[in-house]
Amino acid sequence: VHGKGPRQKMAKLWVRGELFDHGVFPCPTRFSTANIVENFSQLRRLTSNNVLHRDTWMQFAQTSTFALTDEEANLYFDTFSIFETADYSQQSFDVRAFSIFILLQTYSLQKHSVPAVDKHQFDATWPLTSTERVASGAANALSPHSSPSTSPLNSPRSRVQFRSGEESHRLAFVRQNLRVLLRLVSSAPTSEEVSLTAEEFDVLGILVQGGDSSQGMRPLLSSFATFYSNPSLGFKVHESLIADWMLKHVAWNETTYPSFPLSSLSPVKSPRDFHVGTPREMSSHKEGQPLVLNGLVRDTILQSSTDLRGCDVHIVNCSESVIYIAANSRFVSVLGCKDILVVVGTASGVVTVDFCERVTVTTACRCFRIGNSQDCSVNVACSLRPIIYGDSWGLVLGPHNAHYPQLRDQIQRAGLRLTETAVSNWARPFIMTKTIAEPAPYQHHTSFTLLEPEKFAPLAVPTLEAFDMMDTGSRPSTRHELLFLPAEYEVALKKQETAVLALQRLVEDSHMSDEQKKLAQHVTQGHFREWLVSSGNVRQLVDLIRLDQERLKGSER
Repeated sequence: VHGKGPRQKMAKLWVRGELFDHGVFPCPTRFSTANIVENFSQLRRLTSNNVLHRDTWMQFAQTSTFALTDEEANLYFDTFSIFETADYSQQSFDVRAFSIFILLQTYSLQKHSVPAVDKHQFDATWPLTSTERVASGAANALSPHSSPSTSPLNSPRSRVQFRSGEESHRLAFVRQNLRVLLRLVSSAPTSEEVSLTAEEFDVLGILVQGGDSSQGMRPLLSSFATFYSNPSLGFKVHESLIADWMLKHVAWNETTYPSFPLSSLSPVKSPRDFHVGTPREMSSHKEGQPLVLNGLVRDTILQSSTDLRGCDVHIVNCSESVIYIAANSRFVSVLGCKDILVVVGTASGVVTVDFCERVTVTTACRCFRIGNSQDCSVNVACSLRPIIYGDSWGLVLGPHNAHYPQLRDQIQRAGLRLTETAVSNWARPFIMTKTIAEPAPYQHHTSFTLLEPEKFAPLAVPTLEAFDMMDTGSRPSTRHELLFLPAEYEVALKKQETAVLALQRLVEDSHMSDEQKKLAQHVTQGHFREWLVSSGNVRQLVDLIRLDQERLKGSER
């Protein structure tokens, strides 16, 4: 949302980090600077007043040198819409802003040089072709049920270290391509030199913004530039003056996009960035600031009640932890994590999981992406088809399975449009360079499988409101409607419930003596305790009890 407002006193420009985190796909061969400039110059001639309609883009993307499939063209258009508007029905956008989004697809951290010792390790671990996997002894490389290799060097998290300092790479990308960006928004993209009106310059606001925050009304980019103080309609400024000014003022916004340690191969040395084993309730999170959970180990985090709408969440380099965020958010990143459970109530934008191992994620969002990850489970309800990219193996996709009392209201406040068709999107992922139009039930794929109905289990999310009810002597309901459950999964779940009820009746009708009932109860509890320990849930249970006790002590002070 942009507002005109008065001219800004001080130039403070920054790059939108969420475009790189959630909008860039690893398809460097699809686009180049040259074909983007040339193709969008042609596409501009097919539009009126620079308004690009979906139908126009779809036809052009397939017939131009972009040579995209119908599914790929839709993917880029839909993803771009997330960063432009919350209106699902909008089917047209500024073609100039869209060209900037496509130019971002040429960004790749792999193009940057790395030290020789690290580069050898990088080349040896990713990406590997199917032939290379088999040759390296990974006999189960093509199995969706297991990771391609048990070598630590083949771990997705071992590659996270190469994203360290990525903020500087992103800023360098914008600086290096500044002249191209200015040409794309100008009236003559293929010209050697261009001059821009204030209106054309403001189109760059899709990538570069000004002010102190990404929240609320954002000033137009031209309001920061003194050379656009001339109110004359059509007044133009030469690209060299604009470029020099932007190179001087554009920087990384550490407040909105904080940096954090990313190397998973070395311990996090700062005590502030490494947290072990103390359950925490995050309701003290500052409004408008991103929520960053970095370096958690054997931890339990509970975020509820506080509305994170408009804020981002970063879950980075965590292991053996449970994270409940029963609240609204905007963009969510799960990066370089291992053996964790993440529940995100709603995300009005994108949830991206990257470089993770054995991570379980449950969320309702507008778009879900997972890449460069292995042996992860995803239970999702999303407006768009989920996207799988990069070197991903052993993924299991299932329908949304979380429930808590506030979920339905949070979905409405997040503006998610989860229609009957959209709810089934979880079973139709888009594989970069490949598509699955109508998969056979629970079919096997080299990257993923669909969760079988008999293995589906609902997930009850603990909330602070439930703790409050227990504090007053009330017993919160453990049964809440699963909002997005397909019919076959509902049937399977009812069979499980029927089996439990039948077992309870069998015990009740068994005419056992009191001593036998006590023995049966003792055996049942023993098996349950064994399951708590073997599954790792005993620590989570102890953490939640401790968290509730700390809340009670705090209320007594």
